[in-house]
Amino acid sequence: MRPSLTWAPPFYFLYYAAAAALVPFLPLYYQEIGLTGTQIGLLAGLFPLLSWVSAPAWGALADRTGQHRLLLGVMIGGAIGFALILPVLRTFLGLILVVALFSFFFAPIMPVVDNITLQTLETRKESYGQIRLWGAVGWGVAAPIVGQLAESGGILWSFWAYAALLGFGLLFVLCIPSVQRKGPSSRGSLSLFWQDTRWLVFLAATFCGGMAL
Repeated sequence: MRPSLTWAPPFYFLYYAAAAALVPFLPLYYQEIGLTGTQIGLLAGLFPLLSWVSAPAWGALADRTGQHRLLLGVMIGGAIGFALILPVLRTFLGLILVVALFSFFFAPIMPVVDNITLQTLETRKESYGQIRLWGAVGWGVAAPIVGQLAESGGILWSFWAYAALLGFGLLFVLCIPSVQRKGPSSRGSLSLFWQDTRWLVFLAATFCGGMAL
C-alpha cells in the first residue's frame, strides 16, 4: 500500500506560516534592541551560512538511519526552543550563539520534508507542486496577520506566533508513516555534483541567485 501524504499539505502550510511569522521580523527585532547595521547583517547572514552545513548534515543522518520522523521532531523542537530564547537575550555574543543554534535546527526541516514527500510520491512527482502550493498559502495568510499583531502588540508576537504555528506543524510530523528506507551513502551522492557538468552549472546559478536574494 502506498504511504499517505495527507499530513503534507497542512505541514507545508504551517511551516511556511511560521517562517513568515518570524523570519521577516527578525531584523526589526534586532534594530529594536539597538544593534548596528553591521551586527544585524552578520546575524542575518548566519541563517544561510549555517543551512549550508546543517541541511546536508541532518539530511545525511536521516537517510543513513531512516529515522526521518524522529529527527524532524528533534529539529522542530530545537527550532522552537531557541526561537523562544532569542527575545530574552540582549548581548550580541549571546545572540550570535543562539541564532546559530536556531539556524542549525530550523534550516534543514524543509529539505528533509521535501525528501520524504518526493520519496512518497514516487512516480507522481508532478504532484509535488500541488503540495508545495500550501506553503505559499501559509506564508500569504500568516504574514499580514502577524504583521498586524506585531504592530499593535509588539514584536514579541512574532516569536510566539512562530512557536505556536511550528508547534502545530509538529503534530502533523507525528503522522508521517514510518516507512522511510535507509538511503545511500551521502559521500556517493555528493560525488555526483562534481562528476556532471550540468550540476556544476546548476550549483553556480544557485549560488549567484542566493547572493542576489
